[in-house]
Order: sequence, then structure tokens, then C-alpha cells
Amino acid sequence: APSPQQWLAQIHHAKGIVTNSFHGVMFSLIFGKPFVFIPIVGQYSGLNVRAFSILDRFDRMDCVYHPGDSLREKMSVACENPSLSGFGDVGYSFLKRALEL
Repeated sequence: APSPQQWLAQIHHAKGIVTNSFHGVMFSLIFGKPFVFIPIVGQYSGLNVRAFSILDRFDRMDCVYHPGDSLREKMSVACENPSLSGFGDVGYSFLKRALEL
């Protein structure tokens, strides 16, 4: 398995990402990579909650794969150039409240 640094480098240098993890979604957004999120089904589907939350927060639910979708078309049309504009403000507000500044 790659180290965390290698994993991040792979995402950073990728042309596009297909992921089923929250972290895959987050780092795709951070690095501005086109991506598709394939939800986990079955017993572990609860692991999708964080990914769905962040996708909804940034209006990227169109990046969720559904059976019958074309991965290539979804990635090249709907999920190109994701943006995290405003994310820093959200993080700062959270930290400010948490630290009661």
C-alpha cells in the first residue's frame, strides 16, 4: 500500500479520480481534480454519509455514480474543475467557534 504522501501525490498528479471514500472526494476537491464518487452499497453503506455531506455542501451531488452512468461522461462533463470556494471560511468559522475566539 502507498504511504499517505504517495497516495496524495497520486491524486495530485492524476487526470481524474474514481473513488468510494470521503478522503478521495476531499482531496479531489482540494486539488481541483475531476472525480466520480461511487457509493458503497450493503452493510458498510453508512460510510457514505460524510462524502454525501461534503458533496451536498459544495453542490457536487452530480458527481455521484449511479448504475448505468458512464464514468467517462460523468467525469468529463459534470465533475470537471470542482471548486472549494468558501471552504476556508467554513473551516475558519468552525475553528473560531470551537476555540471560542
